[in-house]
Amino acid sequence: VGRGTVICVLAVPNYMSYADFCDFCGSHVEHMVEMRVI
Repeated sequence: VGRGTVICVLAVPNYMSYADFCDFCGSHVEHMVEMRVI
């Protein structure tokens, strides 16, 4: 995988699941190659 755009999300509510976050991201999820949660 080459370089691409990186998006940094500083805070996500603790009640939000991975699926909820992906729903929040909407159609942009299709373009995600990788997601890291710290």
